[in-house]
Amino acid sequence: MKTETHGGNIYRIEKEFGYSLNEILDYSANINPMGLSPKVSDIIMGSMDLLLHYPDPEYRNCCTVIAEHHSIPFEYIIPGNGATELIFLYCRVKSPKKCLMLSPTFSEYEKALVQAGTEIVHFELKESEGFAPDFSHIAEILDDTFDLVTVCNPNNPTGVLCERKDLLKLAEHAKSAGADVMIDESFLEFRKDEDARTLISRDMPGNVFILRSMTKIFAMPGLRMGYAVTSNGSLAASLNSTKEPWTINILAARVAEEMMKEKEYISGTRNFVADEISFITEELKEIDWLKIYPPSVNYFLARITNGTTAPELRDMMIKDKILVRDASNFHFLDESFVRFAIKDRKSNLELLKVLKNIFQFS
Repeated sequence: MKTETHGGNIYRIEKEFGYSLNEILDYSANINPMGLSPKVSDIIMGSMDLLLHYPDPEYRNCCTVIAEHHSIPFEYIIPGNGATELIFLYCRVKSPKKCLMLSPTFSEYEKALVQAGTEIVHFELKESEGFAPDFSHIAEILDDTFDLVTVCNPNNPTGVLCERKDLLKLAEHAKSAGADVMIDESFLEFRKDEDARTLISRDMPGNVFILRSMTKIFAMPGLRMGYAVTSNGSLAASLNSTKEPWTINILAARVAEEMMKEKEYISGTRNFVADEISFITEELKEIDWLKIYPPSVNYFLARITNGTTAPELRDMMIKDKILVRDASNFHFLDESFVRFAIKDRKSNLELLKVLKNIFQFS
């Protein structure tokens, strides 16, 4: 397992360089560029008296809103303290013996599976193929020795999107092999075509376990909220009964409950991100030392082509108070890979200015 690091560690930068948190443009964490909705503060301030009470251990109001949002039964929902808690919970409860992991991908799947004692086989998503999964090859590999496949859609860090039909075929093939499919849709909500791509539905395959993170779409990584969806009633009941009580604080549950109803905020985010993707993709064409993998949501992967390493570029950009994600710790990515978030136009212009000029003054 490669050394675990994540984006968003602005506290280390603050300590090492003496910058205040507000001075740092954090391009290492993939959070909604629109920022925290003003309604979140109102919801929190209006819920302060609830701190006198324990949260509902079943989070019924919150789960009801989530279920209505997706038009699925309440019983399909497992709430969690971010999607990460649910990854670890699933692995702890299911204890898969062998997993096929489409890589490079989010590191917490591997960490959770290692703790569960799972044998992991990494299926390489090749740069020469644009990091797109070869589902026919996956089908050839996936035999009855596997009991889990992990897929991130869109994938982090590559941003590659899988087609819904391909994922349904994968689920069908996995079922015949006796395997489950864990699909992380944590960034899918940034897409205008989310409804056509998600596997969440009333009649979703019983061997599919879907992860969703509210942290990303609602720009609240410090508050922590996520949920999982499965139509497998016994699995949902087992996960809900096994998880520790009250892992979600009452304010996070109230914010999630209300923000899921904010259709304008979600729609506005999707339009905002789509506009910034178009803008930044066109602008990045002027930077000849970066090979860009086209963004599908609010981040993109890039390869440095002039011999500079990702750690070197990260350190150079920190001097301009911009933090980018060194992507070299992902499986199958070397020190030439970096990942950038997509932020608001003012911030993106600052990022582009630094990228276009950084080697002129280095």
